Amino acid sequence: SALVPAMVQLTQWAAMVVDSSPSAPAGGYYEPANALGPPSCLAYGACFQAWAESPYPTYTSMDSQFTYTDFLVLEFSRAVYPSLVVAYEVGGPKSLVRIRTPDPRHGAGAWLTLWMGSALPADPSAPLARSIPICATPFPVSILRLEFDQSEYHTPTYVDAVMLVG
Repeated sequence: SALVPAMVQLTQWAAMVVDSSPSAPAGGYYEPANALGPPSCLAYGACFQAWAESPYPTYTSMDSQFTYTDFLVLEFSRAVYPSLVVAYEVGGPKSLVRIRTPDPRHGAGAWLTLWMGSALPADPSAPLARSIPICATPFPVSILRLEFDQSEYHTPTYVDAVMLVG
């Protein structure tokens, strides 16, 4: 009988910000780069070391495929066939509603949806890390676009870190 090698999954933190909607105005705090690397916020709340979306819709997409007002596009060091995204939403509502990746099969500007969900109300007793199983892709992924819907809660979500597993 042949031995089947075990699948080894790589766990990695976001390494670079590719793009983002405007962050909350706070004199250098809440910047998109704060979502890079491992988490630094250890408790629920408005953490200065996290990225915070603007509390008011300040971004309007000219592209009809993007319907949410706030987003964070992150790049990871190594492309993988993803299985899980762990988002550390450490304060405010958990307003992450969609995760996408560029789809090289359809040319520049095409995105593939890996996960869609609903925004959740603020809950200090909820875990800081939100584990999201995502759809299998026929190609390796190194860029994720996280989209946030704050239309119902009107308060920022604080994103401290994002992990990609695959």
